[in-house]
Amino acid sequence: TEEGAIDLIRERYPEADEGMINAAKVFYALGFRLMARNGFLCMIIPFGILADTSSVKIRKSVFEKHAFLRIDAFPERDSTSRRVFEDAKMSTAILLSSNEKKTAETSVGVTFEKRIPSSRAEFSVADITAFSPEMMQIPLCNRGNFDLLMKFRTRTDVQKIGDVAPCLTGELDMTQGKKFLTDDCSKPLLVKGVQIARYVFKIKDEEISQGKIEYVDTDEFFKKCTAEKIEQTKHSRIAMQGLSGINEKTRLKAVIVPENLILANSANFLKHQTVYPQKLLLALFNSRLLNFIFKATSTSSNVNGYEVDALPLPALTAQNTALANEIEALADQILAAKSTDHATDTAELEKQIDRRVYEMYELTPEEIAIVEAK
Repeated sequence: TEEGAIDLIRERYPEADEGMINAAKVFYALGFRLMARNGFLCMIIPFGILADTSSVKIRKSVFEKHAFLRIDAFPERDSTSRRVFEDAKMSTAILLSSNEKKTAETSVGVTFEKRIPSSRAEFSVADITAFSPEMMQIPLCNRGNFDLLMKFRTRTDVQKIGDVAPCLTGELDMTQGKKFLTDDCSKPLLVKGVQIARYVFKIKDEEISQGKIEYVDTDEFFKKCTAEKIEQTKHSRIAMQGLSGINEKTRLKAVIVPENLILANSANFLKHQTVYPQKLLLALFNSRLLNFIFKATSTSSNVNGYEVDALPLPALTAQNTALANEIEALADQILAAKSTDHATDTAELEKQIDRRVYEMYELTPEEIAIVEAK
C-alpha cells in the first residue's frame, strides 16, 4: 500500500524523513548507500536542501558521515532565459559529495545565470557549525559576506528578533477559512500578502495584482480562533508578505496594519511587544541591511518565521536610542508620503534610513560596501 511504502522509506532513510517525504532527499540518501566506500556522488537537487528547515537531518548526516565537496547553486526560477534548466520552474543546486569524510572545505558558488559560478567561497565544517549550529545551513554568499554575517551572530550586544517579537503566520487560513469570508465592507478587513508592500497597505481592488479585497465575519471566525490569536488582532501590527520571489532585490516587505484587522496566512506579522518602537522595527525590516542578512540563507520564496526570528536587533543604548528616534521620524515621512500616493518616490528618505541603520549596527565603511554591492 501507499502508506506501507512511505513507512518503509521512513525506516530505511531516516535522514530523509523530515517534513513531507521528498523524493529528491530520498534519492540523495540512497546514493550514499549505492556508492563504493571511496566513491563520489553528483546530483542535481532542489535548492532548498542547502538551508531549509525541512532538510536539517540530511545536511547533518552528510556533514557527520560524508562530505559536501562542491556546490553550484542556481536560485533563478522565474526567467526561462536565465534559469539553468529552462523546463524546470525550480531553484536547483548541483551537489558533488564524497562517501568518505574529507578535511577539504566545501566550495560554494551561487549564480542567477545559467553558467557555473566562477566566484566561489570555501567553508569548513567548523565555519558552518559556528554559523548555524542547530540547522547546519550552508551560507549562500562569498567569504566577505560570510564574515559580516558571523559578526552579527557572535556579538553580545545583538539579540534575535524572535526573542523580542516572534514572527507568526496570519490567523486566517485561506483554504480552510473560505466560509468566513464576505464582501460586506462593514466587517473587519482581511489583509492578504498581496496587499502588503514596503510602507504600503493596499485596500482597493485596483491596487492589487490578483484576487479581490475581502472581509471577515469575525462573529463566526473568532469561535474557531484561540484567545491568543484574537488578542493579537487587537493591536496594530507589523505585517509582511509571506511569499516573495527568491530572485527579488528586496525580500522583506513590511507595513504597519491597524488593529482589528484579520491577517491571511499569506502574510506574516511580528507578535505585539512594547520594547522596540513599532516604526523603528518597520524601518529596520525594510532596510537594505536586514534584507541582505535574510537573503544569505533563504532558499525558497517563503518568508519563513524561523528565518525572520533569526534576524539581529541592536540593543537600545543611549546612542542607539537617538538614532532610533531619527529613523522613526524618517519612517513617519515615508508613511505620510505613501498614504496619499503609493507610487511616491521615497528613495532618498530610505537611503537616509539605511545610513542610520548601518550606524546603529556599527558597520565599518568596508562592511557597508559589502551590503551596498550590486
